[in-house]
Amino acid sequence: MKTLMKYTAVTALILGAGAAVAQTQTRPADGQWMSVAALAAKLEGEGYTLYEVERDDGVYEVKMIDAQGFRVEAHLDPATGDRLQGRWDD
Repeated sequence: MKTLMKYTAVTALILGAGAAVAQTQTRPADGQWMSVAALAAKLEGEGYTLYEVERDDGVYEVKMIDAQGFRVEAHLDPATGDRLQGRWDD
């Protein structure tokens, strides 16, 4: 019985965490997206050189070169331009 209660508690925690993640990943409507020019200015201010920006699955997908010359692909929040956790590739 104690084991069943532990599994029930763990399942509740997992489901609660999943709901919290789903709420934080809500994407804005098209009119609320940061402009590509503003996004480019923000990233260039951080030391990146952009060579491709596109919309993909409700986020900005950006391909760029960092200050050390490495290619970087990032998925960014369309309203703020912030990197999305778990969607950053070097």
